[in-house]
Amino acid sequence: MKPILLFILSISFSGYSQVQSVGRETSQFASWDLTREVKSTIKIKEVSGSAYADENFYDGQIRLTDTVATILPVRYNVVLDELEFKKNDKVYALVPQDYAVIKIPTINKVYSYLNYNSENVSKKGFLGMETSNKNINFYTKEVIVYVPYADASNAYSEPIPSHFKKGEKLYFIGLSDKSIVEMPKKNKDLLGLFPNYEKEISAFLKSNKISLNDEKELLLLVNYLNTLK
Repeated sequence: MKPILLFILSISFSGYSQVQSVGRETSQFASWDLTREVKSTIKIKEVSGSAYADENFYDGQIRLTDTVATILPVRYNVVLDELEFKKNDKVYALVPQDYAVIKIPTINKVYSYLNYNSENVSKKGFLGMETSNKNINFYTKEVIVYVPYADASNAYSEPIPSHFKKGEKLYFIGLSDKSIVEMPKKNKDLLGLFPNYEKEISAFLKSNKISLNDEKELLLLVNYLNTLK
């Protein structure tokens, strides 16, 4: 049975997060109305594997404006596409707000809640910000794949329990018009995004032997694209 890709939850975990108002705890969260306590009314741990990029909490700088940030222990739930934080031994999920930025210096991660286009569908969610350039930027999307329960295929095999496993990370490019689209997988499609610089980009791809499937090489490429005027 093929695994089911979960960017935005495509199976029903309706009982996983139960909404509960916790008030406006800090002035920094005044424009977030506000958070909800995460309560597991079904036992997500019965699904083996992890729904998280990293289950540990790390001090994160939650920034809603250019000048105000709050530091709280945070972690990213890939399956539900939520940033969770811990306060007084309880876990809460941040109610997303456009362009919010969460920096986690310990693991060198920055998440932002953004509009993006994937498989020609407009979506909204948390992306990993890999650059902070003026014009062209590089984003990543962590993926958790849900593999459903499967009966034993024959008398000599065991059934396979439902489980989560990490899928291949997805890559996105932020263009100068502020749109965010999937990173092209073919050179000709990349050149199509920059019709005025096809010659320069082709030369860069060739001289640096850039693979459009390699994260480090994509970072190098995007930083180069940002220098084009």
